[in-house]
This record gives sequence, C-alpha cells and structure tokens, in this order.
Amino acid sequence: MKTPEPLDLETFVPCPGITLIEASAGTGKTYSISNLVARWISEGRFTLSSLLILTFTEAATSELKERIRAELTARKDRFGAEPGSGEQLRRVKSALAEFDQVSIHTIHGFCSRILKEYPYECGVPPRFEIANDDDENRKSVQLQLFRIIQKGFDSLPLAPILVSGKTKDFDTIEKGLPLILKEGSLPLLEASALLRFFTDACQRIHQAMEIWQRDATKLREVFLDKERSPVKLTTYKIPTVEKAFCCFDAWSSNRSESFDKAKHPLELFSRSKLEANVKKNASLPESSFFDACAACAILPSMANKAVAGFRAHLEQHRIKRQIFERGQLRYDDLQKLLHKALHDPQSPLPDILRKRYGAAFIDEFQDTDDTQFQILSRIFCPENDSGTPAEREHPMILIGDPKQAIYGFRGGDIFTYQAAAQRAIRVFSLDTNWRSSRRINESVNQLIGSSAHPFGFDWIAGHPIKTSPENAHLSIRFPSNPEISGGLHLKLVPSDGTSNTTPLQECAREIRNLIDLQPTICLKPEHRKKGRPVSPSDVAVLLPSNKDVAALKRMLDKVGLPSMILGGASVFESDEASDWLTTMNGIHRSPSNRWIRGALCTRLFAFDATSLSEIEEHPEKWDPVMARFEHARALWENGNLPEALSMLSLHFAWKQQLVQSDQPERRLTNHLHLLDLILQYHENRHPTPDALIRWFDERMCDPDPRSDEEILKLEKQEDAITLLTMHKAKGLEFPVVFIPIQPAENNTRSKTKTPFIWHDAGGRRHVAIFDEDVTPEAQDAYARESISEKARTQYVSITRAKVLCRAYLNCNGKKLSALENWIQKLPADAEPSDADTRDLETRLRDGINQLEHTTQGAVRAIESWGQPPVRQTIMSFAADPASPGDTTPLLEPRDPPPIPHARSFRSFSGMLRGVERATDHDVMPPDDPSIQTQDAPTPAAPDADDLHSFDKGTAVGNLFHAILERADFSNPSQWLTLVSEHLETFGYDRSRWTATFVDLIRKVAGSGLGGLVPAGTLARKDPHSLFREHEFTFPLNFEPEAIREIGTLLEHIPADQSRENVPYHIPFTPATSPTGQSCMRGFIDLWFEHNQRIYLVDWKSNWLGARSEDYDAHSIQQAMNTHHYHLQYLVYICALNRLMRIVRPDYDYNNGFGGVAYVFLRGLDSRNPDASVYCTKPDESLVRACERWLSW
Repeated sequence: MKTPEPLDLETFVPCPGITLIEASAGTGKTYSISNLVARWISEGRFTLSSLLILTFTEAATSELKERIRAELTARKDRFGAEPGSGEQLRRVKSALAEFDQVSIHTIHGFCSRILKEYPYECGVPPRFEIANDDDENRKSVQLQLFRIIQKGFDSLPLAPILVSGKTKDFDTIEKGLPLILKEGSLPLLEASALLRFFTDACQRIHQAMEIWQRDATKLREVFLDKERSPVKLTTYKIPTVEKAFCCFDAWSSNRSESFDKAKHPLELFSRSKLEANVKKNASLPESSFFDACAACAILPSMANKAVAGFRAHLEQHRIKRQIFERGQLRYDDLQKLLHKALHDPQSPLPDILRKRYGAAFIDEFQDTDDTQFQILSRIFCPENDSGTPAEREHPMILIGDPKQAIYGFRGGDIFTYQAAAQRAIRVFSLDTNWRSSRRINESVNQLIGSSAHPFGFDWIAGHPIKTSPENAHLSIRFPSNPEISGGLHLKLVPSDGTSNTTPLQECAREIRNLIDLQPTICLKPEHRKKGRPVSPSDVAVLLPSNKDVAALKRMLDKVGLPSMILGGASVFESDEASDWLTTMNGIHRSPSNRWIRGALCTRLFAFDATSLSEIEEHPEKWDPVMARFEHARALWENGNLPEALSMLSLHFAWKQQLVQSDQPERRLTNHLHLLDLILQYHENRHPTPDALIRWFDERMCDPDPRSDEEILKLEKQEDAITLLTMHKAKGLEFPVVFIPIQPAENNTRSKTKTPFIWHDAGGRRHVAIFDEDVTPEAQDAYARESISEKARTQYVSITRAKVLCRAYLNCNGKKLSALENWIQKLPADAEPSDADTRDLETRLRDGINQLEHTTQGAVRAIESWGQPPVRQTIMSFAADPASPGDTTPLLEPRDPPPIPHARSFRSFSGMLRGVERATDHDVMPPDDPSIQTQDAPTPAAPDADDLHSFDKGTAVGNLFHAILERADFSNPSQWLTLVSEHLETFGYDRSRWTATFVDLIRKVAGSGLGGLVPAGTLARKDPHSLFREHEFTFPLNFEPEAIREIGTLLEHIPADQSRENVPYHIPFTPATSPTGQSCMRGFIDLWFEHNQRIYLVDWKSNWLGARSEDYDAHSIQQAMNTHHYHLQYLVYICALNRLMRIVRPDYDYNNGFGGVAYVFLRGLDSRNPDASVYCTKPDESLVRACERWLSW
C-alpha cells in the first residue's frame, strides 16, 4: 500500500483509475468533496450531471447536496464579481440550474435508480417497488422445508442419524441463509438432489451396520471390559460405549435411536478417534467397522450442508417469485441484480453507464463491501481477465478512513478497502483536523502513534494529524481548578473492590458534578475571552449497546438531568409498543371485559386499579366505555382502523394522558411513531385485525434497531444530554464526550458463534456456517478482525470530542480494552504478558504519566474536577418546599393518573398555585419572600455534620424522601449501604454524612410519631406492611359551600395538648377558589395499620433553624400554617378513607383511623423522639366537608 501524501484541494486534478484519499476523523471529508466538485465543474472538467457521488446514509446525501449547492453558489457570487470569469460563471450557473438532477445517492439508492431506468438491461420488472421481506412467505418456505425433510424420514428410517427433524435444529441454517446466498458458499440443491443424497448416505450407513452385526460380539467383549478396553476410559466411559452400541444395534434393524450429538457414535468409533485415545502399550482389535464408521462420520456434516443448499434453493425461488410475480424487490436484491447485470458479458449496461458518468466520488468507502466495490469497478475501472486495468477507465475517487470502519455487522468489509488501496494509482491524505482542540488532537496522535499496530493490522496506520489554527479558540476551563484544561481525562476504576459504584453510576454522578461546577467552554472565536458555562446539551455519552444507553437514561432521569436517546434502538422495544399491542387486543376482542380492562390500564387510557374498579362498579360509567370499544371494533372490522383509533383518541384524550406522564416527550414521540407504522402497514397490506396484531407482536419479538423505519425518533429537547451508541456517533461531534464503558474489553479467543465471515492471510473471504467450519485458523482470524473493529470503534468514540473526553478504565485485569493497550504502547490485540510483573493498574498509571509528559497534560489521569461551592443539584422530585416552577418527574417514574373524563390535572401544590400539572407531592411554597429566602440553599458549615447544617432546598428533600422511602426500619444492617448509595447518587460526601443519616433512620424507627403509637412501632413492622409513596387521584368540583365549611372549621384546629392553637386560613375562598372540573393527584409518604387502625405519616425536611430548640411547638405550628399542611393532610386522609371503604366495606373513620403525623426530620432528637412531630386526628365533620369538596 502506497504511503499517502497530503492532498492540496487547489491543485488536485482527476486522472483515470482509482485515487484513494484517506481522511481521518474531523479532517473535512464533506468539505473536500464539495470543494473538488465545485472546482472541477467551474474548470470545465465535468458537468454536474456527469458526476456520480455516493455516500453511506440518506442524511449524508442530504448534507452533501446542500454543501455542494452552497459551494457552487459561493463560486457564482465570486465569479460574478471577478472580471474575466465569464466562462466559469456560465458553467456554475448551468450546474445550479440542473442541480435537481444531481446524482448523489446511497449505494442502495444508486442501484435502485439504475434498475428502474434500465429494467430490461437488468432483467427486472419495469415497475418494481421496494418492499420489506415477506415474513409470512418466508415462514411458509421454512414449513415447506420441514415437511420435505419429515417426508424423507418416513421413507428413510436412518435419516435422523444425519440430521434431526426438529425445527429448532434448522436455526443455524436460517441464520446463515443470507450469507449462503450472498457468498455462494454452498451449491444449491433441488428436492430430488437432496433426496438422492439422503438415500445414498443411508445406504452407506446400512453397509457399515452390516459390518457391526458381524463384529458386534467381539467389540463388546473388548470395549465393555474396563481391564481389556484398549482406549482411555476418560473418553470412552462404559456408559458412553454402551449407548453407542445400543445405537448401532437399533440402526442395524432400521430403527432410529436418540444419541448425544456432541458424541456421535459414528465419530466416536472412527479409526482416527480411537487411535488418538489408545492406551499406552495397547492396540485396537482388528475390525473394518472402524474404517466404515470413519467413512460415515462425515455424513452428518455433509447432510447439514445439503439441507442448507436445499433451503437456499427454496429461498432463491421464493425471492424470484416475489420479484417477478409481485414486482417487489428487497434492499439486498438491488445490489445483487445490478451486479449480475453489469457482469453479464452480453449486457450493454456497463458501456451505457460509462458514457453517462465521467467520474465518481465514493464517500465513507471504508464501509463498503466487495459486491459494492465490484459494481463500481465494473463501471469506472474495469479489469481485463488477466486482472490488469482495461483501456476505458474513468476517475474513481475513494474517500474514507480505515480507522473508522466500524460497520462490519452491517456488511462493511475492511478488506475491500485494503484491496482497493492496493489497486489505487494515487494515495492522498487529509492531514488537518478541523473539529477538535489541539489537546484532543494531540491526545489521539500520541495514543495511536506510540502503539505498534494500534488497529491490529499493519496496513491500518495512524498517521499524525495537524490541528487547524482556526481551532485555537476551542477550550474548556475549570474555575475551581485552573490547572485543569481540556483533552483526554482518564479515570481508573480500582481493582481492589473499593469502588461500590458502576461506571454508569459514576458517569451520571460526574455529569451532574460537571454541570454544577459550571466550567467555562469556548466553542466560537468570538467567545475566546469570556466563553459560557457548560450546559447539558454540550454533553454526549457514548456506550457500546442500546441496553447500556437505556440503563444510563434511567439513572439520569432519577437524578433529574435532562437527556435524550439518539437513535440506536427499535421503537418496538419500547414500553409504548406494549401499550399499543394491549390496546389493539382490547379493541379487537371487545366486549371481553378482561381485554378492555387491559387496554384501559395502558398509558393511553391511564386508568389505575382504583379508578378502574370504580367505573366497573357503576354500570352507568362502564357501559359507555364498552360501547366505545365495540364501536371501534366494528369500524376496524370494516377496514376503517384510522377512524376507530381517532374516535378513541378524542374520547379518552390520549395525547393529554401522554403529555401528563413521566418523560412526556419520549412517550408521545414513541406513540406517534408506532401509530404511523400501524397505519402504514394497515394501508399497504389491508390485513385482518388478527393479521395486524400478529405482525405487530412478531415485530416486538424480533425488533430490528438497524431498520430506519423502526429506529427510535428523536424527542424534542433543546437542552439535554445526548445518549447514543458508539456506532450511532460516527460522523457526529460534541463539545464534551463521556465514555464510561470501553469497547473491546474482552480479547479472549473464546469459541465463536456461527455464522460469521473471516479472511485468510491473502484477504480472501470465507464463511463459517456450521460448527465444523470453525477451524483454528477461522477462529483466530475472526477474533483478530473483531478486536480490530473494536479498536476502530474506540478511535471513533474518542475523536467525537471537541474539547473534552472523559473515559473510564477498568483495572480488574480480566478484560483489556484497546485504549488500555494503547496507553501501554501495545497493539490492539496484545495479550497480557507474564514478563511484566506489575499489576494492570500500575501499568496504566505509568503509561498515563508518560503520556501526560509527552502531551504536556493533554492526556492525564483525573480523579475529580473538584466540588461545586454549593452542593445543590438541579433535581426536583419530592421536596420541602417545592420551587414554584417545579414540573420535573418523581424520583421513581410513575404512570399517569386515571382521567376518565376530559379534565385538567392538578397536584395539591399546583392547585394552590393555580398552575396545572405541577408534580410536587409534598408542600406548596409560601408567597412570603422572606420564607422562600429562608428555605434557599446555603453553604453548610465546614465542621458541622448534623442535619441543622445540612444543605437546604428542593433537591435536599428528594434525598430525605428517597432514603426513607427505601429504608427497612426493622433491619439496621441495611441502613449503612442504603444511605451510602443515596448520598453517592445525590453527590454528597459519604464519609461525612453517612453516620448522620443512619442516625436519622434510627430516630425515625424509634419514634412514637408524637405519641400516636408506641415508641419503636415502625422498627417492629414488616417492611411489606408499610405502604410508601402511595399514589392517589380523584376529581374535584370546588363546591363553594364545602370550601366555606372547610375554611371555618380549619380556623380552630384542635391541636394536641402539647401544641398551641395558631389560627390557620385556607388560601382561597368560595369566590377565589379554582373553578371548573379538575383532578387531584398526590402521593402519601407512608401509611400503615397498627392495632386495627390506619396511621398516616408525612416526612418534612423543612429547615426551621440551626438549633433543636428552633423546632418547638410554635415553630412547627407556624410551618404547618405557612405551607398549608393542614389542608394537605385533609386531602391525604380523604384519599385513605376512599381506599379503605373500597377494601373494607365496614370501615368507619372514627374507629378505623388513628391519626396523622407530620415528622419534621431535622428536629428529631434521640433524647425526645416525639419532638418535632405534629400529630392530630381531625374531627369527622372536617373530613366530610373536605370529601364534598373532593366530589364524594
């Protein structure tokens, strides 16, 4: 392979044959293509219509079109202002005038266009359509294969010796079928040929069994005697031998006998197998049966390949029928048919296309495969039979980067790039990075350059890349630690087990810490001096799999950081797909109550158990629901599914339910996406309801994240962290990149699963379909190729960053990533060396220290960027008191509430503020600015570790609630771990605060809740009997008389004897109360039963002062009034009353309700565990008034 020379865009001219341009990450491939195209057009070398430009994705084709149009427009303006540029101006204007005819395609798009324009030359129907594979048709062919095999077994009793008749045993063939058809690795057999093979094979086995009948007695005497047996008993155990002999006896009588496929009797008694296991100084008995077994032992392997060849024949016949009878082509057919037409010696198509196109640009060439390269070579650079270039070559410019070839799972073949490079007449490189800062670029140069064969193969080199002077402004600065700047920041995960967090947990914590620290980032030249704080939208997290992406998404949701998933997963894997399947079943199977109930419990209808039970108990409410479903079923059965769904959507307010759910953007996007797919399938296929439901269910069972139509669409979030897989990140860039899990962390050459493709030393492709195809050579080659691709994925991940890349290294010594090998200056596929006695963590730290020196700090190990001056997170779940604009989800995402009618939706605090959809379930913030200031976060005293000095504000309430929600008060051994984990999640110093919060749990467990129950009641309760974060929902009618009565009664609240009565006034009157139909939604922190009475508990983290004395009776009563807690606990009591009446028809408030306790957590004192607890049991008249207000 030629050494590349730097490409000069101003002087580079085309020449016949292949020109290769290597373009490392960030070096401007798209800019280079658009610049060359515009220059060559203006110079008169080509017209726009004579150029073919191919790239990898539809998004890339759109970008290329816009970039080329913009470059031509810029040249038109320039030539229009330059005297003597009339001819260039005319050419550019002509190109812009015909721009709609420009040939910029993906490879599949190009093949489709040629097949449509030249159908007769290509041998395809003139008006074909592109369609997905017909799964039902494919399954019918599979059934046909199964029936033919079974029919053969009926006439050939010995056939099961060769291949099982079970459908599950054909899975390997089905998985390898695309490779068999594409690679032509097996001869195709018709049914008659397959039957002849089985007949001949069974005859050979029958002949071997005749020899067995002759020698059976002698062989039994020898092999079933431990003393006389000539072979090693470790392999030839007596039970194993007896089982084999039983098989031989049965086969001799033309009877089938089951056996262990891993120890096939024919293989076990082949001469080579026996001789390999002969004991020392022993010899095998004389028998030709061993040779007969050896001759038959290869028949099962041949049978598998024969069946595979017949299956491929059926599949090929099926595809032809789909093409010529239905006029439908699959995407895979496009390339095959065009390749076949171009390589037909009698076809005029190659000459037609050579006259049409004068040159070609192939972008992202490293992701092509051999078939695609042969198509393009046949048009632009054909070879003679001798392999030398033909006379009529056209320029073909291949632009790519072998270091970024990461789509092997999609068919990309890096060895095709190698073959093209060997044929290239000229090789250039783009040697300047226009994306990243100098520190990022220097990090990559040193990592790649210091390792021999960093990508496993010597022909994939890492040439140093210069940094553009225009990138000098790119930077990130940490005010809390001025010594830290951007680059590659590495964090080592200790190997001694001292870290009790996973990389994903640590990543979530550090992202929040980064946002809180507010480092200054400069991405534009005009921001060079000042910059701006880092925001969530600056951050991207790259992960190996969609499973990792989903896991991190859940963690970020819990800590209140906005994030969005960028593609990479199928919408059929989402929770919303289950909702749609259940809903469609509910419609189709109505009036079945069971199916309708299931549909109503989905997020589309949002009924919970309580609301569902309520409408079922009232026919006047249930009957209209059933009628709606039956009407929808009738519409669907008459072919009008869109109207059926529209009717239900309007009546049950689907969109409103989704908007009010957790993650509303994500859920609404998924539901609309699935609705589009359902209606599209309904319109195109006109299926019956059963067929549509079956199709949807199959898509859920076998989702395809690579399908463009299935891939998750992006929800609209302007300031959110981007989560995506490493493969999805290719071609993208982000200011800050986190890589918590490195690719290629396992270099071991374990047994490879079939099917797979591997290449020999000469670069030739081979296919391994069956286990016998997996030779040591194949296994080693495939392992090396896999490791190389993971190393290339590592390179792609790191080079997405513009100013900062944060990567985590695993030091457990069991797995090595490419990055860890590069740090040690080892090849990507290096194995651990016994010569180096240092442990992995030491080797990595030594390597990082060397890199830090050579890169002047661009690569460095950084444990932490520092702590923000005030440890306040942006999370807002359940807190005391809530911020007025709080609309973030609860700590544990919950399904939306039941809304059986079209109502607005309010939480308790949202109702008091007059703001709909507030999600706070604890308190309402006061209108008094002085009180809000009192609750605002302030820095804790540096040496005070009690709860009086702990942080204040909304986020802190989340921590208190999260711990108490999960605490097992009866199990003190759980408390330490629980507290430690939550302090870590919320970003607090575990060593400083763990003991404080453990002591808080101890105080709560020992409390008598202000005297309501005996001290220590909670500690004696089974945790399953404590109902926590109990959700409730019910309608409101704002009845003026009820509001007036509540206001009057609450003005003289009967407090317990230790409390003084402080007048309380509800925040509205009948005249000023909210109006209209609404729904109340809330969450009760804790309720439990003791001595046949129900008790309600609410945790309050309000800061009332820096001393225990500040939590006296007067202060607590004042807080109860200020935050309208009296009204709140009335609402909670009403909710519990309603529940109790449903589950206990004889429930009575006076005898069944014990009281309510509001526990002000910061004031709990171990000397007086009932201090700082407000407890009461409201009079029944007050509760009844509240129930009328709440539509009882």
